[in-house]
Amino acid sequence: MTPSDLNTMSHIQSHHGGADEDHNTFLVLLKVYGNTIHLWTPDKSIKTHPFNISCHNVETHSDLPGSEIQVFKLSEPAHMHDEECSFKDQQTMGQEITEEDMAIFMTGPVPSSRKASYAIDLAIDLTKIGSAYLYLDPKFSSQGIQRTPIIATKTHLPIGQMQIEYLIVTNPVGYGQPPVRPDWLFKTSRLEAGHRGAGSGRRTDLPEGLLENTIASFNYAHRHGADMCELDVLLSADGVPVVYHDFDVDAVAAQQSSNEIGKFRIQVNQFTVKQLRDFRLLALHDGEGHAYTLNVPNQVECNRPFPTLAEVLDKVDETCGLNIEVKWPQMLESGKMEARRFREINDFADRIVSVVEKHAGNRRIVLESFDADLTIMLRLKQNRFPVMFITQGLTERYERYVDTRARSICNGVYFAQAFGLVGIDIISEYYLSMGKRLVEFIHSHELVARGWGDMGESSETLDLLKDLNLQCVTYDRIDKMKRVGKRDEDQDEN
Repeated sequence: MTPSDLNTMSHIQSHHGGADEDHNTFLVLLKVYGNTIHLWTPDKSIKTHPFNISCHNVETHSDLPGSEIQVFKLSEPAHMHDEECSFKDQQTMGQEITEEDMAIFMTGPVPSSRKASYAIDLAIDLTKIGSAYLYLDPKFSSQGIQRTPIIATKTHLPIGQMQIEYLIVTNPVGYGQPPVRPDWLFKTSRLEAGHRGAGSGRRTDLPEGLLENTIASFNYAHRHGADMCELDVLLSADGVPVVYHDFDVDAVAAQQSSNEIGKFRIQVNQFTVKQLRDFRLLALHDGEGHAYTLNVPNQVECNRPFPTLAEVLDKVDETCGLNIEVKWPQMLESGKMEARRFREINDFADRIVSVVEKHAGNRRIVLESFDADLTIMLRLKQNRFPVMFITQGLTERYERYVDTRARSICNGVYFAQAFGLVGIDIISEYYLSMGKRLVEFIHSHELVARGWGDMGESSETLDLLKDLNLQCVTYDRIDKMKRVGKRDEDQDEN
């Protein structure tokens, strides 16, 4: 199948109410963690790590590793190196994996008529000892975990168990194409992006009372010096991409205030767009509730919450670039998921990509996400807009994610290069502690380096980040920081 064939592919018809046409190709990613491979053997002298693993498609009966499937490996803890990170054809002996490793297998696109049936072969000292089998149905499940027995090669009896995570990407039109690398992204630096527009929460210090993630907030930030604005996108219950940060809102009864009993928390994706705009809700600004949908003085339409992504793309000044952060729930270190009952991931990504493609025009746009699998979706489902991986690493500021790719800055860089992303957007504290060494490490992997975080009350932190020649820095209250910076310049001149 050629890239031109892939460009003609239509979007998925989802059982969650996606587009009208059936998908006719898909590819599969399988993630195997070394510490989830367990052999049941009473003989403690048998060496079980490292293993060598390889993958083949059971449907095609191909026992030739690398004939259809490529592999990429990450290790934890990760270390800085300047080697090129990319998917490689499988070797005859398979991929070595230790307890600290994660191996990612990726198939090429196959017609939807093919079954998603794969075997992970396990070898010790280059001798095959068994296989674990997966049978996936893209029509019913596109993301999940299977725990499957390891069947011995000689006896055909179970000798252990392996856990395999899978991700099925339908209509991967960007597969096999070089990533888009626009000149404005790679030849400009020191750009400044307004975090959620004019800043998180409600700007009570301004007469307009600007609310985060609104058209008014984005235009205000752009007028006051923002080259770009960062915004957050979720889907409503009726499948419309809406601009909002938290996964939840607090709902209250019609006559109750935010301090009275009767508040209850509901996920945004349980409301239609009309309900989000009409109900009395308490918006969550990073977990803190603020009433803003009704009874807020001077609430002009462009400052109302829950604009659709299409409205933002149509009504925000076209010279303002947009960093579109796509929200997707992840597992936290505590074992809690950020959200439940989420839409099927292909349908979710398709709807957002479709709106961006239709309404982007000539605007400078970057698609990004904290979720590694979602960035894979955004990269493979289109090849018009650059895609970045956002990461907070192991910061103490926020609860950490479980995903190996999200916990390590090094692995985030290796992951980004392997999947053809254009860059990585890292919390600023890493740049402040590691300086040019980190920026040079990112650049050595042909990636753009961006930063985000709290800049404080002075321009000192921002100036330090700019001196590192980051491509873009995202932060709150860009209008105030610009004024502070101007005062600093004036004082220097005097």
